[in-house]
Amino acid sequence: MKPDQAHGFLQRVMDPARAADAVERALQAVAARPAGAEQDALVSTSVSAELAAHVSALDASPAAKPMHDEGWKVAVVDLTKVCAFQPAVVSDQALARVQAAGKDDLATIAAITLPLTQGDEVPVQYDPIQKVWTVTSANLNLRIVAQVGPLPVSPVGIALGFAVVAGPSFMQVGRYRGRHFLRDGYHRAFGLLSRGITIVPAFVRDITVFEELVPDPRTMLPQDSYQGQRPPVLTDFLDDTVSAAVQLPVVRKMVIVQALELTPIG
Repeated sequence: MKPDQAHGFLQRVMDPARAADAVERALQAVAARPAGAEQDALVSTSVSAELAAHVSALDASPAAKPMHDEGWKVAVVDLTKVCAFQPAVVSDQALARVQAAGKDDLATIAAITLPLTQGDEVPVQYDPIQKVWTVTSANLNLRIVAQVGPLPVSPVGIALGFAVVAGPSFMQVGRYRGRHFLRDGYHRAFGLLSRGITIVPAFVRDITVFEELVPDPRTMLPQDSYQGQRPPVLTDFLDDTVSAAVQLPVVRKMVIVQALELTPIG
């Protein structure tokens, strides 16, 4: 991230002088790296026998159908070579999500990186005074997927609304302009790397449109950092020279559906 932004984050856990020194050390460490990204043999498209059953089930999964329709394929990737553009991960959450992974067991790792579940339970609250439905989830894949209605309601009314889904998140590695980036699955990648697990199944494909790789660049690292000569990689999250543990608010996703009764004139 930009030096002034990094300095602001670090001041949450250290005094300004130490924060400035830490930022300078990080800048020097990055500048000393060789130019380019070493990504040889990052992707293996050969699916082993132990993954075959999981891949077959994933092929039949309705939740994974949009991925298949977009051309994503299952492969095995080396996380240590994958570039990153997300600025932070929630470390406690990340470690909790990968506890079931066996270090040399691709099937248990695939259950985490390419889950077969159809999504999380959607918690709903209703405010009868404001006529508002509120759905809040830690799953950032929470979204409105369809309209519902009109449906008949006895005796002469109709029901109108939306379908809300907290779908599963698949680890995705996209290749953009010859460089592989992690598109989704940062918390799991951090948790797996923290446990020494580097080889994992993921969805992979080539991406030609930048907005398909990074849907909201405003929330990510500056583009010149990860598209430049010395891009950040996933293992940087574990390198104290270029990263630091700070306290940040946990991000959640919210969907609000409100009914309004209006009396327009004319």
